[in-house]
Amino acid sequence: MSNLLSVARPIFEYRPGSILHCFLQARINALFAQLNGVSMPFSTLSFKLFFCFTGTTLLLSATQAAPLNIRFASDIPTAQSDLMNQDIRLIRSLQVESSDPQLTSQITELFGAVRSGTDYESWLAQRAQVIVAENFTPDRNTIRVIREQHFFRNRELPEIERGRTPPRGGRVKLVMSNLGAGIYFFGKSSGAILGLAIPGLNTITVNSPRAGIFQIGEGHFLPLLRRSGGTENNTYANSLMRLTTFFHEARHSDGNGPSLGFMHAVCPEGHDYAGYNACDANTNGPYTVGAVFLKSVIANCAACSEAEKEALRNAYTDSFSRMILSAEQINEANSPDALLRETCEILADLPGNGGAPGGSAGDLDPCERFAESPLDHHRRPSQPASWNANPEIESLQ
Repeated sequence: MSNLLSVARPIFEYRPGSILHCFLQARINALFAQLNGVSMPFSTLSFKLFFCFTGTTLLLSATQAAPLNIRFASDIPTAQSDLMNQDIRLIRSLQVESSDPQLTSQITELFGAVRSGTDYESWLAQRAQVIVAENFTPDRNTIRVIREQHFFRNRELPEIERGRTPPRGGRVKLVMSNLGAGIYFFGKSSGAILGLAIPGLNTITVNSPRAGIFQIGEGHFLPLLRRSGGTENNTYANSLMRLTTFFHEARHSDGNGPSLGFMHAVCPEGHDYAGYNACDANTNGPYTVGAVFLKSVIANCAACSEAEKEALRNAYTDSFSRMILSAEQINEANSPDALLRETCEILADLPGNGGAPGGSAGDLDPCERFAESPLDHHRRPSQPASWNANPEIESLQ
């Protein structure tokens, strides 16, 4: 099976003498390396999603409630825009799990009071505005300098951890990236307010990580959850997977100063993604946002089969494992290994499975291996904290 790889787009081209010419190329290359991500196809007990981040979002206040009204660049394939519109309509009909007090507390911390799918829609509407095509390139033809010598009120920049370069080989596919936040970061780093000329939509000023410009590719629309009767990508479960990606990327539209963009951390040694920028060193980052969203809507997914629900559950378990925990925070019952063991046991009981995946008829406990893995690889010396999610918004007055 070929890996899915989030592709860093070509770097800016600078005009000699402009303020952007002074922005070090090495720094940009380092950022794009940090923003890359790997996504691997679904297997029964290992659903590894590693989404890339390259973005920012538009001017909406943090408290404004509004319907999600995505605008598509004119060169977006119709099949892709149709599926995304289907996903957006689905948000409004979502029923949110409310019987778990701990989950309700997590939802409130991340999204505010969520009573129905329309509250999730309002949260996303503040962070997502425009979708551009996979072939869109930020370069001298699409980048506009709106204000060259801009004094940013908050001049602090986030720390960028440098991870390994994603592995080569296989067919490369773009999933989704938050392009706006990256453009805002580049502008802030060089002391300039930038804009992007979007096909069919004119120029969008990027004066906040809330510019809401997302880039999608073919990988976003692959039918990751397959049914025995077909591989259609318009199933309810596949819509939930795409929405989880969308919510993950939307978190990159938040933050200020050191938390700007909620940049990913390098996973520690022993982790499945050790050395890659595929983890979060906070408790409210993109992986947690995507996981909590997905966990809150699975129970009420009447259109999902039991196998699909367990596959979705594996997806959010994987996302939770990306939060780098300290030893003090680890709870054996909620560890990724314990959750995978529970999933293994549930899958083993499904009709027709004849035992847990990977186990044999002679195994006394075919799921035992998921309780034996050490938890040390999810620990870090410092305890992660909740980052400040308030976005920077620069006035052009």
